[in-house]
Amino acid sequence: MMTEVEAKKRWCPFVRFLTYGDGDSMCAINRGGDPVVRDACNCIASACMAWRWQDRTDGVENPKGYCGLAGRPE
Repeated sequence: MMTEVEAKKRWCPFVRFLTYGDGDSMCAINRGGDPVVRDACNCIASACMAWRWQDRTDGVENPKGYCGLAGRPE
């Protein structure tokens, strides 16, 4: 489990990093969008439909969650 801030520093498994012949690199997101800069290769946390909250309740200062695509962490 991790906070959204921690998750947004992790690579998303649904993006692909491309390097072109001229040495330029871009991130291609398999979300139907155009290629974007490398920083956009990271997890988008609660903005993603796969994000699941562990303890999302009112009053929790730093709620934790996880990527639901990998299954619930032990």
